[in-house]
Amino acid sequence: MGNDGGDIPGHKELVKQKEKVEVPDPQAVAVGRSRYCNLTKQKLSLPMAICRLGYIFNYEALLQVLIEKRLHNKYSYIRRLSDIRQVSERIIQIYPQLIKSGTSENVIMCPVTEMEYNGFNKFVALWSCGHVFSLKAFKEVTADKKCLTCEQPFTEEDVIDLNMIPEDQEVVRKKLLAKVKKPKKKGEKEDELEEGKLMKKVKREVPLNKLEQLDGDISDVIRGR
Repeated sequence: MGNDGGDIPGHKELVKQKEKVEVPDPQAVAVGRSRYCNLTKQKLSLPMAICRLGYIFNYEALLQVLIEKRLHNKYSYIRRLSDIRQVSERIIQIYPQLIKSGTSENVIMCPVTEMEYNGFNKFVALWSCGHVFSLKAFKEVTADKKCLTCEQPFTEEDVIDLNMIPEDQEVVRKKLLAKVKKPKKKGEKEDELEEGKLMKKVKREVPLNKLEQLDGDISDVIRGR
């Protein structure tokens, strides 16, 4: 044995090596979170939208994919227009420094502290109105439960963490999916209203040549099929 010209396996070959777990680069994660659309991986542009898991999207891209029924299973909790919240453009009008257009990037900044959202520092968004703030400013001046920009009241459920860790996102995702139910006959009118809202948005925000490519019937999209 061992004289047939073959190599005798050494100790390292005999001991099964543990597979290395790839750890995401924190810098890359932060940049991706704060500068790029979570759906398309393209640089954020106006208008923007958020979801309950704290992801930021290019709103028009998200709407188009929803209409075309191409939304990835990762976002299966997004089934209706009410499952996303457009970031309020009032911010830009009142505080033009909040989203700076420079070097082809849109940088989100807190209207109170002017702190830049870079993916590392803690930021929150309000579902009730769509405004965004640094967590530091938010904690210091929101004891009355009103938005710092528009003074619209909000609840704890309206506060969306834009730095949510994957484990917390999974908890939220399961809660959202648990609320999803098959449409009943009593809810058909609500679906029709939702479909009407979506069609109006499509006509306003999707180019005419793109509309001609769509099937026309978006009832399945509204019902999340």
